[in-house]
Amino acid sequence: MGQSRTRKQPPRGPLRRLRTPAVGRDTGDIQPRMSKADWSDFNEADDYSRTASTAYADAPAIPAYTGAALAWGAPPAA
Repeated sequence: MGQSRTRKQPPRGPLRRLRTPAVGRDTGDIQPRMSKADWSDFNEADDYSRTASTAYADAPAIPAYTGAALAWGAPPAA
């Protein structure tokens, strides 16, 4: 008693674009960005995992772990 039932309306205006894509549809590339607090460049000269390639490819120099077990790649030599 006393509870109002409201029907959810679909988003309107700019929020319409925020809906979940249909099954099987591509959402596009994920493009993460990182920056330092002062926006200066990163020094990647001695970065073990850095490559000159800009194409999508496997990255065996980037290790991934499941718990404590190595699941992918090779960590840098100690």
